[in-house]
Amino acid sequence: MIKLINGDCIEEMQKLIDEGQKVDLILTDPPYLMNYHSGWIKDKKHDFRTPIMNDNNPQLLEQAMPLLKRLLKVGGEFICSVIVTR
Repeated sequence: MIKLINGDCIEEMQKLIDEGQKVDLILTDPPYLMNYHSGWIKDKKHDFRTPIMNDNNPQLLEQAMPLLKRLLKVGGEFICSVIVTR
């Protein structure tokens, strides 16, 4: 069964933990803590140029990581996107 949840990640993970649930896979693209926004698009009015919400919020990572660990099944997969800068 595949279940997608759309909501505040801290709240939704805590609900699952409180229900005793475990997950097989966590796929996340966490904040990069650099107030990232894309500058690649030529149309400067496009939404991709706006900063990404919570991208400069280290408290989000500090809250989320312990919950991710508690939520993941033993032998589960954790995939995390990262950004590499020059």
